[in-house]
Amino acid sequence: MTRRGCTPTADRWHGRPDPGSSWRLAVWCCAVLEWVGAPAAAETVTKRVLYVTESAGFVHPALPLSRTILQQLGATSGLFTTTLTDDVSIIDADLLEDFDAVVFFTSGELPMNDGQK
Repeated sequence: MTRRGCTPTADRWHGRPDPGSSWRLAVWCCAVLEWVGAPAAAETVTKRVLYVTESAGFVHPALPLSRTILQQLGATSGLFTTTLTDDVSIIDADLLEDFDAVVFFTSGELPMNDGQK
């Protein structure tokens, strides 16, 4: 099967990212904004998002762009701040109390213990 003149090979489209990646990333970003929602006029609370990008397998080339986009969405809208990590070993119940949401963009089986899961 080919898309936009590309023939798939293993995990790549002849060295280029999957042409559908940008579309999926845009949909994902819209979903995050929908979750955050628009604050009421008197509400000034900024949500906190933990963005986890550790990869235990294939490292997707869209990861750096996704980090930038999520941070820019939060800063531009003023609705949320983003904390980035690519280290799941720091995740525990105490850390998660500081966040309103956790977003994972990962691959493979992450090295998380039962307490972290």
